Amino acid sequence: MWKVASFSDGNWTEVEPIELVGQVPTTSDVLKLAAEKLPQNLKHLLGHLESESGVIEHGKLVDPRGAIESWAGEAEQMAREFNWADGGRIEKRGEALVLYPEGTSYDDRAADPDSIAWNDHTAVIIPLPADTQVMQLQYFPELSDENRAGRLRQEYADSRLETETILDWRGYFGRESAVIDGWTMMRSQGHGYVASFTGTFGFVVGHVVRRLVRPQKPWKKDPTARGRLTRLSGKYREIAQCCPDLSRTAPVQKDAIIVFVHGTISCGIQGLKDFFCPGVDQPIFRFEHDTFLPVQDNGKELADLVEQKLSTQKLLLAGHSRGGLVARMACDELVRRRYSTETQVYTFGTPHLGTPLAMLGGELFNLLFKLSGDVVNTVPILHPLAKAYSVAVKWPAPPAGIAQMSEDSDVLSLLAMYGDPARVDCWGSEFRINSSQHTGFGVFTTGTLLGAMGVVPHDLVVPTHSALGFGNVRRPVLGCSHTQYFEDPTVQAAIRGFYPVALPVAQVAAAAAPGAAMALDRAITVRPPLVLVNQRKMG
Repeated sequence: MWKVASFSDGNWTEVEPIELVGQVPTTSDVLKLAAEKLPQNLKHLLGHLESESGVIEHGKLVDPRGAIESWAGEAEQMAREFNWADGGRIEKRGEALVLYPEGTSYDDRAADPDSIAWNDHTAVIIPLPADTQVMQLQYFPELSDENRAGRLRQEYADSRLETETILDWRGYFGRESAVIDGWTMMRSQGHGYVASFTGTFGFVVGHVVRRLVRPQKPWKKDPTARGRLTRLSGKYREIAQCCPDLSRTAPVQKDAIIVFVHGTISCGIQGLKDFFCPGVDQPIFRFEHDTFLPVQDNGKELADLVEQKLSTQKLLLAGHSRGGLVARMACDELVRRRYSTETQVYTFGTPHLGTPLAMLGGELFNLLFKLSGDVVNTVPILHPLAKAYSVAVKWPAPPAGIAQMSEDSDVLSLLAMYGDPARVDCWGSEFRINSSQHTGFGVFTTGTLLGAMGVVPHDLVVPTHSALGFGNVRRPVLGCSHTQYFEDPTVQAAIRGFYPVALPVAQVAAAAAPGAAMALDRAITVRPPLVLVNQRKMG
């Protein structure tokens, strides 16, 4: 049973929740309830739920928000297939998913689990008809859910395992403009649990995650990388072939070459699928790398591959999000090596000055896996292995490659001090949640809609001023979300315009307004470090 109240104008007002109890919740069930019972002024947001309930993967209908017990078996199968070298063991045990420490093999039957996670058989829909509301939820589990929790606690009796109850929620906010995932710890109160969050006009769908968990050491490598790259290479086969992995290609000689560098817990195909036209576009190479590793390691690896594989007069490193930092690091390394090719860097939503999300610890990391999905029609489509880590990990601190995106990062300071801004063009965005022009997907961990970034303009992941915080040319601020830069026509025109010959793509012609794609034949000048430090402070 659920009880909900909203706080506004100094008063608490009871809100009627829309409940689903006593069964494994599916997105179709939630959609049916929402269509029947949501207020009329919120039903325009049902399109997002309809998209989620109609996702087809490999010829079959899948449920991106399905309960753990419905996909835990697939997660175990994928872990056995892809994490044979360095991943942790994942197993399905009845209704629960069990995660073991990094490096635990399936032959090690004496290992102790790090986490056991499962869903209660309930879901709740909470309408938020006003612009900004503080919501308080009280959850009273059914006896069957309490029995399941007690049985699993008995089975895994271990003083090191703590019991947690989490509200795993997704909000549909604004004028058809934003889908936000949240992760809010519920505190015990009497015979139930309590949570609160702040939302705006729209509605929230909440699921309950229960965990027996202990703090874990951050993993050294991204356990989802192999599975994600394999899955998307099969789904977008032509793009994977036309935009080859730089590490797997033979040496190439061309007048101009573009290398795409993906962001956190991602792969190159995810960004390239939004603008690349197989059979029409010039080829673009992908740098597939592990974002758990330090940025310096990624940048050196990219510089090594460029030297070994590419012979060209002009090189563009196009980096999305954290990939922009890797591209800058690789460019600086190539300059130090006196690499003769003219090298330029384009960055899109890159946290040049950091992002406050990087320091929010474990809760953020559960949600970052959701950003790793293939975002289709604003809906992240996670494969079961990524879902498993999104509910099971409890890392008190992020891996090195993620922590370096914090606002006080020494790596960002060094990049700003010794890098060459004349080689860098940066794009940033300010997502407006009440706009009807763009939709977007984002994550927040504090239970509030704006989360750690408060009222600072941002693209749902990176503050706008940070995305524009370095470089010789700062492009006009866009209005898209963090996952949608490469759907923007001006971004598409700028990247395609790097090649010497314009391509016969109608979209490019329409978007190529003056200044959309800059000429790259200007002289490169290096500014003294003092100027760069001052520039960073002013950014």
